[in-house]
Amino acid sequence: MKVREFTELKVQEAKSLIRSKLLELSQAIVYSEPEKKVMSRSGDECVVALTDQWYITYGEPEWKKSAEECLVDMNLYSDEARHGFEHTLSCLNQWAYSRSFGLGTRISWDEDFLVESLSDSTLYMAYYTIAHLLQRGDMYGTNKFLVKLEQLTDEVWNFLFVGGPSPKSSDLSSFHLIEMKRQFEYWYPFDLRVSGKDLISSDHLPLGGRISLPTC
Repeated sequence: MKVREFTELKVQEAKSLIRSKLLELSQAIVYSEPEKKVMSRSGDECVVALTDQWYITYGEPEWKKSAEECLVDMNLYSDEARHGFEHTLSCLNQWAYSRSFGLGTRISWDEDFLVESLSDSTLYMAYYTIAHLLQRGDMYGTNKFLVKLEQLTDEVWNFLFVGGPSPKSSDLSSFHLIEMKRQFEYWYPFDLRVSGKDLISSDHLPLGGRISLPTC
């Protein structure tokens, strides 16, 4: 760039700064539209709606750095795929992870919203690794749980999934805790992902990789 205070900045760095500056000076308004005509499954033409949503800031510097370091160690079998990931990671900033209708998990601090399906899918894939232990070997939950819902505290989930300390807020036996943790650590850190290359530029695969960083 060679424009006033934005001189010597890369375009991708200057874009958000110029946008903020123009809005601050009341010389611009925020306007969004689809890149092309979008039709719903019901046959209706879609428009952009400005609604309240919760976002995950994937562009946060530490997360972004971790994702880029993770990518360096991946064997992608194709330079095209690697360049696609690098480009998408460089552009990815905020991702809306909530919606206000349909089936799904309620956001605990704002129950007017649900976790949208792509973000939700990273949660239940982790849960599948221990579901058989909680549901007497039946993944569909038709049998009674081996443990009570109130025993599954935040400390328990932190211990199982993110390496937290042994939970003191639950009376679950150490046998159950250790076995669930063993199952999760065995099954969850997959080192192979097979998918369509079109999902790289659509953010689907980069989002999944960012959420799964601890397993890389």
